[in-house]
Amino acid sequence: MKKLFWLIIGIIIGTGIYSGSPAVASSSYKLVSIKYDSQKTLKETPTHNGPLYYARNPKHSAAIWNSNHSKVRHNLKNYPNTTWLRNAVAIFEHHGKKSVYYHVNQVVAGNKPVKAIGYVWHGYLRQGHNPNFQNISTVDILNFYNNHEYQRYVKLSPSQVLTRKIMALFPNSTVSLDLAKAGLGLNSATYHINNVILPYDKVSKLNDFLNMFSDHLSINQRYVKIKQLLNANGYGAETRHQKFIIGIYLSNKYLPISDGLNGQTIVIGKSK
Repeated sequence: MKKLFWLIIGIIIGTGIYSGSPAVASSSYKLVSIKYDSQKTLKETPTHNGPLYYARNPKHSAAIWNSNHSKVRHNLKNYPNTTWLRNAVAIFEHHGKKSVYYHVNQVVAGNKPVKAIGYVWHGYLRQGHNPNFQNISTVDILNFYNNHEYQRYVKLSPSQVLTRKIMALFPNSTVSLDLAKAGLGLNSATYHINNVILPYDKVSKLNDFLNMFSDHLSINQRYVKIKQLLNANGYGAETRHQKFIIGIYLSNKYLPISDGLNGQTIVIGKSK
């Protein structure tokens, strides 16, 4: 009798009834409602911008379902370094119980195809960019939520060797996400630089070099030229030991100009 009892308990746990989150593949799941973050319909390769998320526990099995919750398309544990773009918030009902799901797709670099897309229970996700920057290459500057995220990226990402070499020239200065956005020429609605004395120094010859003449150069060649241009424009070793706020967006590989904006920038400001 005891063996039968524990067998039943094992079956219950195995089916996910006591899992604390929706985990059962079944066509009996009903989509009750859906609210899109920006567009009216979902596409296999969404182009609109919703909030970003990453796996709350990247080692935990967390299914990403198809549209009627009948088939597992992917699993979050297979994407530990991925950032997810939310496209919609959906409510599924199963046996009278309603659960909140997010329709997400992986954020990919450049023109790479989106492979992972589907519905995932919202409790498996945490809002923000994936913090595993030591395993993440170049990130679009618009995908950072705050200065803390961006500073961690600069500190940890393997794509930020050049950035770290430049910041080592300014040992008492700090990196500013907002000032970097301003230096790239992005819309002012995307940044707040109220803490910087205006006008900040764009060092035009330096930024011209970064965006027009550095595409064929190695990391060390670009570093040497950047240092030369800093020295030539009033930022010698002594000056660089002052406290500045640096707006910097670089990568080990050349970042091309797009949509009339700068692809790279180094701008220098002082705190109010």
